[in-house]
Amino acid sequence: MVSKNKCFLLILILATFLTGDSWTTKAPLPTARHGTTAAVVGTAIYVIGGTPGNSKNEAYYPAGNSWVIKTDMPTSRSGVASAVYNDRIYVFGGWAGDALSAVEEYDPVSNTWSSRTPMPTPRWDLACVTVSNKIYAIGGRNVGVLDTVEIYDPQSNTWLVGISIPTPRTGLGCALVNGKIYAIGGRDLTMASDANEVYDTLSRTWHRAAPLPTPRGYYACVAMDSFIYAIGGLGTDHLTVNEVYNVNTDIWQTRAAMPTARKGPGSALYGGRIYVIGGSNTGYVNVNEEYDPVFVAVGEQKTAKSSGPEISGQMTTFKINITCAVGNGQLTNISLFDINGCKVDEWQRPLTRNLTLHPNSGLGFPKGIYFLVVYNEDLNIVKKFVCYP
Repeated sequence: MVSKNKCFLLILILATFLTGDSWTTKAPLPTARHGTTAAVVGTAIYVIGGTPGNSKNEAYYPAGNSWVIKTDMPTSRSGVASAVYNDRIYVFGGWAGDALSAVEEYDPVSNTWSSRTPMPTPRWDLACVTVSNKIYAIGGRNVGVLDTVEIYDPQSNTWLVGISIPTPRTGLGCALVNGKIYAIGGRDLTMASDANEVYDTLSRTWHRAAPLPTPRGYYACVAMDSFIYAIGGLGTDHLTVNEVYNVNTDIWQTRAAMPTARKGPGSALYGGRIYVIGGSNTGYVNVNEEYDPVFVAVGEQKTAKSSGPEISGQMTTFKINITCAVGNGQLTNISLFDINGCKVDEWQRPLTRNLTLHPNSGLGFPKGIYFLVVYNEDLNIVKKFVCYP
């Protein structure tokens, strides 16, 4: 039986890891620009378009911290938005001396572009999000700030009119969590907005949620599990602020500030890390900064005893494979926590060099970030895993 003091130590270790976020500078974007868009397909983050008006398509590979130049987008434009469907990137709207309605599809496998049916409403500085097999194009501006919502069907290459967003905004961020679209921040023509409006795709209704603490537009908006990160942007000035919204509690918290103040970057989630790329402040920047929401990097571990064996492994939907440097057969408690610190599952196993853990429910682990706590009389190890189905 584990003592209260040792339980407290485990909780303390876990809590420390859950709150210690950090930033790292990575290989710079080859072409400095803002008003760009970023999208993930496979092992790459594609950064497309931007100002100064260009059609650049540059792919960042986080595993090698390297860039590869890809085929340019046919239409040079900035203030674009993008979404991914069926491993293809769709780029919507933008500005090139006037508002554009262009929609172009990029196939990363063939490295080719094709034109699709234009948006009904020309606009730039909009936001896009994929919901099942549809793409929602929300807000933006042309002669004025828009409340427009239009829905694109990539399979039929057709458009439908959606339910207008309650607060017209440009430069807003949108994210999908649990089947709901969160439209956060943005600007009208004179000032920044703190609006946080939620669209339920089943009931087709909007409602308001806790406002963004720092009103701003043109920021990095990225969802991870039940959290939405709002990073940088333009308020009364260029910002470094990093605020995270918990959709389950309707509460915002402040996290580690981004090193470089800027607006209009591209941003993407890859491998449990957030990448904020490019943008502008006093000029166009090529900065590429990686944010780890939790201090412990994938593959890193902390032990309570220096003699504790190292562990490594992989996690998928239905199993966790662990490799332990030392397997002494000692009965060991193993607990799995989600990013909120809630226990998801637990096991008691003899410590061997190779362990396979299956969910006790038999239902599988949802996609997300987890922490595996391995504990016995001789060791305390906390290991971070990222689960992708």
